[in-house]
Amino acid sequence: MSTTYFDVTDLVQYAKGHNRVSGIQRVQWRILSELAHGDQGDRVRLCFHSSERGQHLSIPARAVFTHRRAEFHGGRFLRTLGEIQSGLMPPRYEVKRLLKPYEDRKWLRGVLKGQLYLTALLQPERLLARGVEEWRDSKTPPVAATQAQPLSLKAQDKLVLLGAYWDQPAVIQLAQAHRRAEGDVVMLVHDVIPDAAPALCTDGQVRLFRQRMHIFPQVANRFMAVSHYTARDFVKAMLGAVRLEDVQVVPLAHEFGDLPRRTVMDLSEVTDVPSGQRQVLCVGTIEARKNQVLLLRVWQALLARFGEQTPELVLCGKYGSKTEAFKRLLAQDPALQAKVRILPAPTDAELAQCYEQAWFTVFPSLYEGWGLPVGEAAWLGKVCLASNASSVPEVLGQAAPCLPPDDPETWSQFIGLLITTPHLLALWTQQVLHAPLRDWTLVAADMHAAIQASEAHSRRSAQTAPPAHAIAWSSPILAA
Repeated sequence: MSTTYFDVTDLVQYAKGHNRVSGIQRVQWRILSELAHGDQGDRVRLCFHSSERGQHLSIPARAVFTHRRAEFHGGRFLRTLGEIQSGLMPPRYEVKRLLKPYEDRKWLRGVLKGQLYLTALLQPERLLARGVEEWRDSKTPPVAATQAQPLSLKAQDKLVLLGAYWDQPAVIQLAQAHRRAEGDVVMLVHDVIPDAAPALCTDGQVRLFRQRMHIFPQVANRFMAVSHYTARDFVKAMLGAVRLEDVQVVPLAHEFGDLPRRTVMDLSEVTDVPSGQRQVLCVGTIEARKNQVLLLRVWQALLARFGEQTPELVLCGKYGSKTEAFKRLLAQDPALQAKVRILPAPTDAELAQCYEQAWFTVFPSLYEGWGLPVGEAAWLGKVCLASNASSVPEVLGQAAPCLPPDDPETWSQFIGLLITTPHLLALWTQQVLHAPLRDWTLVAADMHAAIQASEAHSRRSAQTAPPAHAIAWSSPILAA
């Protein structure tokens, strides 16, 4: 029998700078967790290139995912793989993470680095309180790490690339070698944003992606995509080297964490929320692509109209790239600052609480491969005012009001209508509670079927994409 290997090199690199996952890394973690505990979990292995050991290693997926739906923690993940060892000092990636806010002040960074090491020796509990992974617990590697062994791919084995591997040369070389041996390499396409929307990315991201993207057909012989929009974008970027019927769409999930889906709600929870307790939630990295600057302009308009009745805007996400306009607009308006709260790195439990407290959610992104926060809000019974751009309308279809992400006036009008007539929000909530949603178990099963299908049978015609809801915002609610 063949074994399916999922390369997690990019997840390993990500874990060296982050203890929590979002976006593509979150998707990988959930899918792999489900596959590890599925019926064929004993035939699933993880593989990664260890820069410390200079070789590709593999490890049984069930050795890493000891229980289903475990929350990701970068330090624990690296220790499980045997990538960091216990010692007197915290691992380098933790030191870098703590000192990252001071990258532009080298002298201060040097002083703080010395203080950090001194604290590790004399008062380690202070670092543990700041979320640093325990580094002194044992000199014995975890049981899972002892199961890691040099990777040995056979021609009948399948190699699957679920993450953003295009900036990992060692993974590209591994996949190309497996292809030359007539092995099956399956690639999941999350997006092609650096090529399709370069203005929303850094120059370095665009340059590297465009250098690497044209070798994708040499790296993989089978492709999956997370949305119909992404599938079309990918085929367009490949300039004829990949056909649309060669890309199988596997939509992602709406499920959030290990919480059950909410399908019943007393609508007074929506209609009777006092104005002083209303919170509107936006989840996602704060960056130009996610378009939170539109929300600041919308909230300025709401403050001018409603004053203190304006809901609080809660932004859950760390700062990313191209945030100058956002920071400048927020810094120049004290009234806006009083109505905007930023939570940079919430845990799953903290994020779940934010969803619970939210009156509704917003997601004005300019470009997405899928749009996880739209679906997660629905899973927890919350309406999401979403962008009508790119793949976002595919997440919930007509169950989410979709607005133009370049039109702050329309967003202001819509939210203003919800403030003055909250029973309209109750109508949208009813749609969300009855919308057809997917959990990660179903996504993993669909992906497993797509991966295991022979190449000949996987060339199925692409399903017709759901219609884009470019005019979904002109709904009966706005006409009321």
